[in-house]
Amino acid sequence: MRTRVAGVGGWLRNSLVVTAVVVGSAAFGLEIDVRGIASPRPELLARALEDDEEVLRSSTPAVTDERMAMAVSKQARLALQRQGYPEPQVSSTVEAAEGLRRVVVTVEHGSRFVAGGIEITGLPEPLAERLRERLTTPQPPASAKPRVVDAGNAKTLVWLNDQGRPARLNAPLWSPGEPAALDAPYTETVQTLVARFLRDEGYLHAAERLKQSRYADCEIAVHLPKTAEADTATLAIRFAALPPASTLQAVEVTGGESVAAATVREFLDITNGMPVTEMDRQRWDEQLRQSGRFVRHEISLRMGDAAEGSVTAVFDLIAYPGVSPLGEPLTREEEVMLRFRDWLADSLAGSGLKITWTQPAGGAEASCLLSADHGAMLQLAGHAGAGGALAFTDAGVGLFLGGGAGRFELPLSAMGQAVVQAALSVRDTVDPKTGHYRHDLSLGASIGSSTSEDDPAAVVTARIEPVACIAFVHRASAADGPGQEISWEGDSLVLKRDGGVARFDGASGQLLELVTPEFGRIRLEQAGSWQTALADLRGVSGDNAYVQERPVSSAIGFFSSSSARGLLGEALGVFGVKAETVGGEQADLWAAVAGAVKAAAADGGFAEVDGLVSAFLTTPRSDEETPKIPSPKGDEAGGDPLMRALAKISGKAWSWLDQTCGRDAWPTGLARLGNAVLRQDGGAMFQEVTMYMGSEETGPLAHLVAASVIPMKPVAASFAMRGQTRMTAKAFQNDCVPIMQIFEKSGLDLALVSTLRRLDADALDHLGESLLGSREGVAALLEPLHAAASDEAAVAAVPDGLAAWWDASLGGTVSLALEQRGGTAIATRPDGDETLRR
Repeated sequence: MRTRVAGVGGWLRNSLVVTAVVVGSAAFGLEIDVRGIASPRPELLARALEDDEEVLRSSTPAVTDERMAMAVSKQARLALQRQGYPEPQVSSTVEAAEGLRRVVVTVEHGSRFVAGGIEITGLPEPLAERLRERLTTPQPPASAKPRVVDAGNAKTLVWLNDQGRPARLNAPLWSPGEPAALDAPYTETVQTLVARFLRDEGYLHAAERLKQSRYADCEIAVHLPKTAEADTATLAIRFAALPPASTLQAVEVTGGESVAAATVREFLDITNGMPVTEMDRQRWDEQLRQSGRFVRHEISLRMGDAAEGSVTAVFDLIAYPGVSPLGEPLTREEEVMLRFRDWLADSLAGSGLKITWTQPAGGAEASCLLSADHGAMLQLAGHAGAGGALAFTDAGVGLFLGGGAGRFELPLSAMGQAVVQAALSVRDTVDPKTGHYRHDLSLGASIGSSTSEDDPAAVVTARIEPVACIAFVHRASAADGPGQEISWEGDSLVLKRDGGVARFDGASGQLLELVTPEFGRIRLEQAGSWQTALADLRGVSGDNAYVQERPVSSAIGFFSSSSARGLLGEALGVFGVKAETVGGEQADLWAAVAGAVKAAAADGGFAEVDGLVSAFLTTPRSDEETPKIPSPKGDEAGGDPLMRALAKISGKAWSWLDQTCGRDAWPTGLARLGNAVLRQDGGAMFQEVTMYMGSEETGPLAHLVAASVIPMKPVAASFAMRGQTRMTAKAFQNDCVPIMQIFEKSGLDLALVSTLRRLDADALDHLGESLLGSREGVAALLEPLHAAASDEAAVAAVPDGLAAWWDASLGGTVSLALEQRGGTAIATRPDGDETLRR
């Protein structure tokens, strides 16, 4: 009977039912058993601890069980204090049974307190009341970017995430009637919010002093009642002498001589002595952006005399050459380009935007629908009339074939949201080759978290800078090329450049057409009903091939058809991804592989993968919140958002590998090393490299992988040299154990073996040559698999096939690869093993 490695944390937690398996002395997974508390529920607290980064970093082989238990106790204590328990007694012990590390957490929680009132002293009552409101209402995360909705005198802001969508607001810091936060890091979080509040209210000096001197001007504490019968805590904030509200003392302009300070003052209607808030700074920035004059417009507020509350507004501005100066009216052509931007934004936010592209040779090549609330839909020539399209919609992701040939429409998980991103801007640095400012057009797609279950499954975001549109009528020509011609044909603005022509409607700004020798003709117009277009696609394409219980197998069956591959290839070609034309033996090989995969799926070879993927896609969002474990640095994360996201993803991979193949396995060690690199933790990096190099369990394959992924060449060469000393069949077999566990955990072992058993000898030889540069030895791998009575029996024969392959050719291939990465070839192998290197 096949078994599965145990796992109780991580992103597949709710989708897997698994059983422990012991391999050697490795301990698999980390289970935390919480006892002695009813609220929060023990399993929720255990889940929070299993997913906690501090606990994860305390589970490395270099950390003793005692230290790991201490880390778990510390994090559990913080979590319980955040849940209203002031002095919980927490003890943890580590048990090992059946290959599973279990940390038993015993809690004596004591009394629990709920949040009551907020006492604020040292502030005027109207200001104190606004601070109470800020503390008791949802707030945006620190990473959210504010955007002024109205560029005039209105002060309404919206908060956007990194994808340009409305940011998910954090829960209120203080919710009367809910458990009171009693942990020490909580006051750091409150302090951060208070500093942001003071900036928004115009007390910039107070905010700066609070940020620098911590509690010198503001004391924050949670007070518990003095009587044993009471259970209501009070948040107390006491201000010392508050510096006066900030006023503008001066305006400075840096970045060049393109605009005078007096002009900036007049345009923004700012005068010395006026009150200044963070909201004003944001509003000024948006007004300068909307003016369309600047490729760079950064504003900072420099603190002056705290006793007077004076600040200096510093404007770092770079104007786009040729655009009408700030303070002067825009030209007729520039006004059309601003209307063009507004037309684009309004179309995306309304019914949507339809883009039609016709190739230079004629014939409709593609049409694309874009909608901020519905997604993106690409219809292709030759298929458009029959409904051929690739769509990212609020219903999911789908490929639609024409003529009733079918469709594959995959509903997205309620836990995610597909985001198609577009941005048009102008670089704020001059191109050294041309001496000009260049336009930047970026397109991308990502899967992010939705703010609520009512959000659409797919959306489109567009960040179109006004200056990028105005710059179209001021683009500098190449030194040896013709300049741009600007003219009017009635009410249409016409731009001619490099053999291309663009026509804009003067009244609305709509791009009527863009014709270029290279790309043909592009037309833009407002789209019709999105739901009608989607319903028409479904009607002409026919039944949905997606099967919820067999998502992978049904996808293989659908995409293996020539029609689906052809349409998908055309769709990718529209975005510039051209598939290479293959013929002869190479074409026969990939046809054979595709046929084998399809046959394996039809025979149930992907059944386990189907089960895992189906469970993940259909897992509902939990209604219960996992208890929060506060960070000692406060709840507001710092640093680069991308690096934080990558570090979090690598931590998930580390946790999954730890559960799958053990903390001593080499894939887990590499995941730990990658996590340390992303966190820029030099000590952990050195520790992981040392453990990896010194492990007797890592063989040639493990060292080859490490040498291939490590960016530091001296370290990579050290891994390669160490790998050459481990060139034995036994060491290679040890390396294969965690790989086989990974394949088994994900269900890919049966899928891969089923596919390989359906390839003939000639195709296998070609596959070996294509992947490894050699036809030799692959037959040795497959012989035990073909000899097995069934696919399930063939899985058990994989180790014998790998050993035969190593002896036949793979050992020489690995040794050569290590040598190419800096490892010196070694003729004599340890333990008398004379495995061939060539």
